[in-house]
Amino acid sequence: MEAEDFKAFLQKMGLSDTEAMRKLGIGSHNTLAAYKQNGGPNWLGLACAAIVNELPAWEGDRVLVHAFKVWNHETGEYFFGRSLRTEESIQRIKGEIVPGSSRYVDRAEIKEGRFDITEEITDADSHYLGRLLQVAKADEMPADQVRGFASDMIHLHTVEGRGDRNKLARLFSARAPETDTAKRIEEAIRHYL
Repeated sequence: MEAEDFKAFLQKMGLSDTEAMRKLGIGSHNTLAAYKQNGGPNWLGLACAAIVNELPAWEGDRVLVHAFKVWNHETGEYFFGRSLRTEESIQRIKGEIVPGSSRYVDRAEIKEGRFDITEEITDADSHYLGRLLQVAKADEMPADQVRGFASDMIHLHTVEGRGDRNKLARLFSARAPETDTAKRIEEAIRHYL
């Protein structure tokens, strides 16, 4: 998992370092800092996907350990493999013995994990996201103009760019700077969703 995506995930979910360590099963602050700086192993992306999508497979149990990044041409999104539990974990949790498995077994009730921060960005996404971020970083637009500007960008992205306004909101939220204008833009985007 890329460091940029991991930091965006922490920001998106509003997790403190302690909460992130507990939810993700990270054992030390040094390890967490290393993931923020240099990125992390594949299981980290899958664990984050599970949390974003409210899957029941991760919190409190280190079992989502086999992940791979796959581009899905039909949906236009990235998938981080499948959420898997180890045979040992299933035996402990469910009291089941699962025959015929080697290292991993697939639980039907655990969905595929999807991490939307790393989804494909189209030219239209990039254009309108860029305009929103440019204004947010400058932080100079009067408060009463922010809502109208955000509304225009959402409308143009949806109608002219044939984009998804929910996707634009996710992309902006993941990349927005810590400015008053950015906060107002986020509020305006949520208002129009």
